[in-house]
Amino acid sequence: MQCVYHGSVPATELSELDEEEGPLGDLITLYLLADKLKDIITANLVISEIMRVSEEWRRVPNDDEVTLAYKSTTTGNPLRRMFRDYYIHEAWDILLEELEDGELPFQFVKDVLLEYKRLAKSQTPHDEQNKVKCVDREKCYYHQHDGEHPRCS
Repeated sequence: MQCVYHGSVPATELSELDEEEGPLGDLITLYLLADKLKDIITANLVISEIMRVSEEWRRVPNDDEVTLAYKSTTTGNPLRRMFRDYYIHEAWDILLEELEDGELPFQFVKDVLLEYKRLAKSQTPHDEQNKVKCVDREKCYYHQHDGEHPRCS
């Protein structure tokens, strides 16, 4: 309700949250509700908050959060694209090395591989200097827009 009436995501006291879980699960659930209700304004607010919190906590979405997002959205959804980019550009190698078979949805792994292949074929090689953090992309990169909801200024 705070998003609808006040145009902001409910404040989360990060210092009070469990470091393992953090607030991403609740934010993802709020995003999924907004997406289902076609509330683009709230969905965009939540996407921005997920990026802010991920940057503050210095962590990418975990396997449970990725699974929740992928089982509840369709191909091309901005949340999927953002999670894919987190794993390509920001995930620590140890996180990827410790993954067990079946921990991440097959479609997510496929999306990561396809994007990595696309980046490898592009004119700029994918190396440490070409990695772009999600939070450093243009403000609207993961937002949804239509005739009623123009790009952010």
